[in-house]
Amino acid sequence: MGKNNRARYGAIFALLAVALMVFALSGCGSDPTQEPAPAPTATTAPADTGQAESPAPAPAATPTPAPADTGQAESPAPAPAATPTPVPAGAPTQAPSETGPAMQESEFAGHFDDEPVTIVVGSAPGGGYDLLARTIARFAPQHLPGEPRRFQIRNVSGGGGLRAWETLLRSDADGRTILTLNINLIRQVLLGREVSGLDLNTLPLIGAPTRVSDPYLICADRHKYSSWDDLLADGSVTIAGGTGGRVPMGAHFVELVGGPMKTIPGYEGSTETLAAFERGELEASTCIQRRDPRLLPELVEDMRWLPLFWWNTRPNQEWLDTLGAPEPYHIYDLPGVDFQDWQKTAFNATVEYNDFLRMYVVHPDTPPGLVQVWRDSYQAVIEDPGFIEAAGIAGYDVGFGSPDDFGQVIDDLLSLPPEGLELVLRLSGIN
Repeated sequence: MGKNNRARYGAIFALLAVALMVFALSGCGSDPTQEPAPAPTATTAPADTGQAESPAPAPAATPTPAPADTGQAESPAPAPAATPTPVPAGAPTQAPSETGPAMQESEFAGHFDDEPVTIVVGSAPGGGYDLLARTIARFAPQHLPGEPRRFQIRNVSGGGGLRAWETLLRSDADGRTILTLNINLIRQVLLGREVSGLDLNTLPLIGAPTRVSDPYLICADRHKYSSWDDLLADGSVTIAGGTGGRVPMGAHFVELVGGPMKTIPGYEGSTETLAAFERGELEASTCIQRRDPRLLPELVEDMRWLPLFWWNTRPNQEWLDTLGAPEPYHIYDLPGVDFQDWQKTAFNATVEYNDFLRMYVVHPDTPPGLVQVWRDSYQAVIEDPGFIEAAGIAGYDVGFGSPDDFGQVIDDLLSLPPEGLELVLRLSGIN
């Protein structure tokens, strides 16, 4: 009997031990098979899809709507699987989120925390696009919500900006990669050429840094002419030199409508252009107040500049007085030159269009709320006094160009008749 009792008690104790183990594993009633579900670092593609379809996610949603984990923005060449289709999904991304800036900043407060942000630049290091991007990168962390770990510049030159655009398309649509867009790509679309993923109606613009209404003034050589009327009476063709592949737009416009000007590009820099003017090789060129007294002061001191006409913004009176000049003509008031209304419309659109050089964009599939966060933050950067001072030291006049204003410029260009659009392209150096 004792032997049997011991066996019976042993079985009872074993059952009690098993029961205690089950109780311990069950804890507070949670199911261990469900533990992986709320993994805090997972940011899946479905979550991004929901975010893109709805600018105001449900409160329970994670505050980081990015479709890829952290490290992806840091990768020089993100895996194609992270962006299954680089072409816009079709839903407009241009329109800002319906929520206000305060709501959006709260929604994405931690989105950039400890994450690198990449600025893709479609040119080699050291150029104008690159230097301005690096200046923006110095000040942007102070204005984005959260605490971005760092900004990094990725230079991808080639293809007239196409390779840089393709690099943006291969990145995640999480707002952690932005691009300084080569305006040449927009010209290609205006020409009717397809650029994969680039839809002007839905392009998520965030702003341009150098929209400044500069006065443009064409001056002739006083050694040869005393006035515009003198030039007309002489019947000669004056020559306006430009830098690289560009020529002074106003002079080129006069030339294209049959006026007495001939433009010749190809001079390597402003200093060479002014030197060619000084030795008589060129008979006219742009005369710029912030440049000429510094590069070739004798042109100003010897009163060589004779202002002929201006466009965009009237030159300030101090500069005209320095040149000892009478009031120059506005380009549309030039005697002897007949501008048709559609030509004036095309010229105005071209001047406005060129004010938006270095436009910045995000991935076409970026959620609208993140697009608006970038727009607000980017504007704050461009209007930051520290940024303005740093850009000035680097030789840039800066001013915020809003996406809405640029969108209106694009609408104006697209509404031009075929001959107007052709004129815009010729003024832009595309024949």
